[in-house]
Amino acid sequence: MRYRWREFRLRYLPALVFALAVFAATFLWERETGATLRDSATPVPATAMPPEEKPESPGLGLS
Repeated sequence: MRYRWREFRLRYLPALVFALAVFAATFLWERETGATLRDSATPVPATAMPPEEKPESPGLGLS
C-alpha cells in the first residue's frame, strides 16, 4: 500500500495539481473579466510607414 501511495504522489499528483491550477485560473479569469481566454486580446493591424527623418538635435556640442 505504501508503494502505491508513493507512486501516486510522485507520478500523478503533480499533474493533477497543475491541471486544477489551470482550471482555477481560467475560471477566475472568465469570472472577473467576463472575457474568455480566446477573445481577451484584440489584434491591432500594423500600418507600414516610412521611417521618419530624425531632426538634428543641438546636443552638447562635444563633437
